Amino acid sequence: MTRADLLPILLRIAREVTDEDDLDFGPQTRFEDIEEWDSLNHIHMVVRMEDVFGIRFDDAARLHNVAKVQDLLDIIADLKGL
Repeated sequence: MTRADLLPILLRIAREVTDEDDLDFGPQTRFEDIEEWDSLNHIHMVVRMEDVFGIRFDDAARLHNVAKVQDLLDIIADLKGL
């Protein structure tokens, strides 16, 4: 897996969690601009990302500061050592 592989996987997870097949976003998309995004979907995303990527988000403060998709991609890449 490479850093480039992360965005399509993250998008697939988000589509599953929100049950929105046409959901789309890119690295510079702000989560506050994603209409389907809410706190419950955020929790479901965290659980699914941990399962799919085989990682653990042990530092909640790090996730709290995520504003854009790229921020999340960077954390995932770091946790996976990419």
